[in-house]
Amino acid sequence: MKRIGLSVLSLILLLGVLIGCAGTQTVPATSMPESLEIINYGLHYMQVGDVYLLATNAPDDLCDDQQWSSSSDAVYVDSIGRITAMQEGEAIISVKLGTLSTRVLIRVVAKAELPGLTTPPATDPQKPTIQPIPDTTPDPVPDTTPDTNPDPTPDPGKLPISDLRDAFYDGADPADSRAEALERSSRGELSGATEVPDQAPILSIYQPKSGGLLIRNSQPYYADEHTYVVVDAYGAEVFRVYRGGGYITLEEMAAYVYAFGDVPANYVSNKKADPDDSIWGEYLRLNHSAFSGSTSKYPYEPELPRISGCGGDLYYSEIDIGTTGNDCDPKYSPRIYNDGHSITRGASRIVYTRYDANRNSIIDPNEKFVFFTYNHYNDFQEYLNYYGGWGVMFGNVTGGGTISSKYDYNPTPYVPSVLAPLTVKARVLSVFVWVPEKDFLWVAA
Repeated sequence: MKRIGLSVLSLILLLGVLIGCAGTQTVPATSMPESLEIINYGLHYMQVGDVYLLATNAPDDLCDDQQWSSSSDAVYVDSIGRITAMQEGEAIISVKLGTLSTRVLIRVVAKAELPGLTTPPATDPQKPTIQPIPDTTPDPVPDTTPDTNPDPTPDPGKLPISDLRDAFYDGADPADSRAEALERSSRGELSGATEVPDQAPILSIYQPKSGGLLIRNSQPYYADEHTYVVVDAYGAEVFRVYRGGGYITLEEMAAYVYAFGDVPANYVSNKKADPDDSIWGEYLRLNHSAFSGSTSKYPYEPELPRISGCGGDLYYSEIDIGTTGNDCDPKYSPRIYNDGHSITRGASRIVYTRYDANRNSIIDPNEKFVFFTYNHYNDFQEYLNYYGGWGVMFGNVTGGGTISSKYDYNPTPYVPSVLAPLTVKARVLSVFVWVPEKDFLWVAA
């Protein structure tokens, strides 16, 4: 009797088709998940002709509302998330559900020269007919001969970084349009600053106040729905962030989550992802998850405004901020966050309001709160929605408590800010001129 066996890849493809969205429900029907995730993304490479059904954590009755798209002709994706590798190249597969979205990268390589594996011609460019044929050939006898000429082909489980990326980062300016930002993201290139930030925010010399309290800028500056303009304390433009771009600095990240209520392209929800598996390399950032802020479970944490974990009506999320090190907590060694091969997550986070009481994305400035913590939720500073605008630090160590202690804690309360628009003012410009004939310094302001 002839033995018929399926290759590992064929088994994966078969399981993917059987699973689908309906078979992977992880939340009750009719409830919107806190974040949208592709839960069966177990491959980075596909061979031309391969077909695979991606599945998300969306409930059954919302699967039909998902919108799938591909960034290139290398991979075709249909309305239910079934992807077909059409030609060699790369594609970012995106899926949206309401205000939620996520994406994955697929790289297509040439079909291996295997007996019995053929590719029928596609008759309709809109509907791919390429289908994989299971490998029915007997398993080959293992070759124990030492490999004296290693195959230069990259490991299918890894995503090699483009040889052009280093050249790109040598003096690259920030992206100046959303189209450029998306193009850069498709190659794993940042759209903003590339210098890894230190763990402390840099405060603006001038921080406007009202009634003795710092002003939290209530006037968002959107050039369009995908472009947010970051201004300084005087209302002058400093830089822009684009939805779908890649960013790593504290100022860029605070502005991004404030503006779009989501994370940039170089972030993944997974807390254990490998930089060697990502086109982002050392600029990969981890963690986008719910933050309860429960002070009963963590008594050393200060209570954030209206947070659901303390009975409030706003749902917060957290993300990692990769810094050059953190030596404030003995549990976290002062190491580089991402050296390109491994990640040490450290203790720095941004925590922000993501959903309102009805689980809708937040658009009301009264409900938009963004905080930075450099010592794992012990102390916080509020982002005031302008460059260098950071509030008064409050929390456990500020109050004299022992860091992360559930017995010796003393968190000071949130220091309120005043929600108001910035008052556009003229900067004070001082001119210093040395007058050698008179032997004095002349100052004009």
